[in-house]
Amino acid sequence: MNTLDELESLAQASAHDGPLPGRPEVETIQQYMDLFDLNKTEAIDKINELQGLIPERETAPKPPRAAAYLVMLQGSLSSAKIVKSIAGLVEVPEVVIGTDDSGREALFCRVDHDTRVQIATHFAENNLGPIPTFLQLTLAEKYLGPDSPAPTLGLDATLPQNRASSIGAVFRPSQDEYPVWYFFYGPLADPGELSIILRLSCEPEYSSASITGGRLLAWNAIVDAHSHEPQAEIQGKAFLVRTQKEEESLRFSVTDKFEVVRCRILFTNSGNVVDGLTLRYAGTDLK
Repeated sequence: MNTLDELESLAQASAHDGPLPGRPEVETIQQYMDLFDLNKTEAIDKINELQGLIPERETAPKPPRAAAYLVMLQGSLSSAKIVKSIAGLVEVPEVVIGTDDSGREALFCRVDHDTRVQIATHFAENNLGPIPTFLQLTLAEKYLGPDSPAPTLGLDATLPQNRASSIGAVFRPSQDEYPVWYFFYGPLADPGELSIILRLSCEPEYSSASITGGRLLAWNAIVDAHSHEPQAEIQGKAFLVRTQKEEESLRFSVTDKFEVVRCRILFTNSGNVVDGLTLRYAGTDLK
């Protein structure tokens, strides 16, 4: 069969929307055409080359779990400005008030992994004495996939029906999108608790809301609902997180026992639905 006859055969099969005799199905051919920017004949050759496997789009590698540290401000590292200078930071890092081993008030500086390395290297190269002790902090993991709905409460993003419907599909909220609505339950839905965590000067503004896709454990933690369970509503509060700093304070408050996941938030009073986030329990000690 020459090329023109083959194209004619393809066209006829496409018009009838059925499988091609001795050829891949029309849907498979179209997927290869879209993925590799091919015409139909080239797509069939590619299918034969890959033995009919439909490749997944490559996704960006998942970044390592976030880490932060506290280092006491004393001796050669007596101020946050010195930390800024040593590590070449743009801004002076955050100072936290705490207590030392003897129970006396002490100042600590919060730094990331790279800054920790810079400080340790500086002390070693300049013979400044023992390298400061760093206390690692843990926070809820946050990695919102840019080209898939993962992670979403109660949704298995690996199933075909939950994958992106087209190349370039946008999933929200995005990783660094602010302000962003959060659904709170348990202690975070308590205005006094949230005011302390976020260091608010006035009472936080909540909206009554609910979500589906999860189940609330007895000790105030949300996990994915079982697939055989009905989609029960979880009642709680919606809160607008305005900055990355506010969000980090929330993530530190719940530690790495939780993770940030997407969800759909239904506002009780207005009936409006928004794409938002909540905190899903990530531990393995489920009952």
